[in-house]
Amino acid sequence: MELDLDQCVARVPEGPEFDRVLRMLEEVFPGAAATFRAVREGQRTLHRWTAHALYCGDRLVGNVSTVEREVWCAGEVRPVVGIGSVGTPKPYRRQGVARKLMTQVLAEVDARGAASALWTGVPQVYAGHGYRPVRQRRGVLETEALVGLAPGGEVHEVSEPDAATLQAMADLYAGLYPEYDGKVVRDEAYWSEVVAARLRASRGAGVLLHSQDGGLAGYAHVNVGGKRLGLNELACAPDAQGVMAALLTAAARAGLREGLQDTVLALPDVHPAWPLLQDRGVAVREPDRPADNFMVRGPGGGELGPYARMHWCVVDSF
Repeated sequence: MELDLDQCVARVPEGPEFDRVLRMLEEVFPGAAATFRAVREGQRTLHRWTAHALYCGDRLVGNVSTVEREVWCAGEVRPVVGIGSVGTPKPYRRQGVARKLMTQVLAEVDARGAASALWTGVPQVYAGHGYRPVRQRRGVLETEALVGLAPGGEVHEVSEPDAATLQAMADLYAGLYPEYDGKVVRDEAYWSEVVAARLRASRGAGVLLHSQDGGLAGYAHVNVGGKRLGLNELACAPDAQGVMAALLTAAARAGLREGLQDTVLALPDVHPAWPLLQDRGVAVREPDRPADNFMVRGPGGGELGPYARMHWCVVDSF
């Protein structure tokens, strides 16, 4: 169905229009349909998520969503705008709908002096908007090799942390986990609306908790992805090698119970788990299949500078 883009108008939908956008996104992204349906039915909130919809008359022809985040980068907190839910209904595709919306949204982002980031399987599309790929470190290990890292420890697994556990995780994340480039600032609402919601919605996801002296000393996010165990966040004090080893061992035992022979670590380059594994003689190999590309656009569309070092935790994906 042919469009005249000059006659199309972009706006932030509200009320019934917002409901209509969510229904459209359910159709365009069937893998995320349950999430959009939950939002539409008032069962879930998308944290600091804004839809930017394009209309041609009364026709809804596309959407680009922005996700507001603050992250640590070069030793300070900086704004980063995530881009997601870039969708066009089938009748209006290949007519420049997404390009028009992206151009308008990025002009607003540039006016604020913010960087922008996204995950995509089609990096060539977004390179034209000034996005550049930023490597995200992944390492594949034999699950069995992790079992002997620590004799044990007070580690237990939960699939849905209660409010007290979430608060303990939040305190540890803010107080002990280093401020590496790309670490997202998580407020109280973020922990409940993003972290807890992702655990509820993700198949095979859980949190390993390491207690010490009556308090939480570390935690790790794990999930089952295909035939592999994923470990996407390992938070503790940077010098707490015993805690790290115990969490890695507990993750391996959980993986072996599910018959998962490989474990994939997705951690920042500067994370102390990497030298720990090297010191313990655990072999780490590159993944044999690529993940979606993480891409970043510098402020104003310029150079990436320190943003080129950002590691974006899978837990914080949008």
